Amino acid sequence: MTAQTLEINRPDTLATARRGLACILDGPESAGRPEDAAAHSRRQNFENWFSLHGAGFMRQVVAMEGSRMISACLWTQSPGRTALFYSTNISRYPDAREAARGCIAQAAAHALAEGMVLAQTILDADNQGSAAVFREAGFRDLADLYYMDRNAPLFLPRPAPPEGISLWPYRPELEHVFATTIFATYRDTRDCPKLAGLRSMTDVMAGHKAVGEFAPALWSLVRRGEDWVGVVLLAAHVNPASLEVVYLGLIPEARGCGIGGFLMRHVLQTLVQRRLPQCILAVDQANVAALKLYKKARFRITGERSVLILPLNSPGKSGS
Repeated sequence: MTAQTLEINRPDTLATARRGLACILDGPESAGRPEDAAAHSRRQNFENWFSLHGAGFMRQVVAMEGSRMISACLWTQSPGRTALFYSTNISRYPDAREAARGCIAQAAAHALAEGMVLAQTILDADNQGSAAVFREAGFRDLADLYYMDRNAPLFLPRPAPPEGISLWPYRPELEHVFATTIFATYRDTRDCPKLAGLRSMTDVMAGHKAVGEFAPALWSLVRRGEDWVGVVLLAAHVNPASLEVVYLGLIPEARGCGIGGFLMRHVLQTLVQRRLPQCILAVDQANVAALKLYKKARFRITGERSVLILPLNSPGKSGS
């Protein structure tokens, strides 16, 4: 029997793209394998999510061996010129390794051609097979994340700020102050430090604003005396109803002096005021100080994931 050549290309029809989605969700095609009810539901839910977020699923690369699809890689464009990658699970389907690597590499080239500056994938912590293939395609490890949450407290005293500390909500004229302050919090950070400088602050701000529905009242600058020393960025979600800590950061000179605890009390007060049932966040496992802060605020770990990134273009390391 003659071995068939592996062909890696964009899907040429909507039907092929849907086969690609099935290949990502349920592995390589087998001869005559029908799509059962559970597989159909998974694919339909994925398609509905894409439709809800205005994302198409033709941004895809598929690997064919004759008429059989071996692997697929799909990427979506996120605000801030970031491409989020999904691929066939190689921990479950190791025979698709070569095909997956080719799909990922070609998808990265397409993302670059469409103006993306950063590609990333978020994998379950135990999916080491896929992590290895992404590394082979040029991606590098960014961070291992803990996902955490806590329920809204029943009673919450009004948080008293430390002496000299005040919070300033977002206004358009403070956009540049938010950007420069966020950039300043990256100094000596333990929160995904390899990400600092890979995107312009314009892209960073766009990415933060795209989490949930941007509400100016949920973004605050932290001021100590006459100096801007940090930010706390929150976002509300509808489905499921929750409040997310998008980013919380302080400049080095403001760390370890009680401001973080005050900001967490502010977060919980906002949770109660918004009548949302829970608060969620993700944190770099290496960020020991943040983990201690969140655990003290009674957040619990609910999951673990690994993030890998591939810089596609360097916008320069500036705070503007």
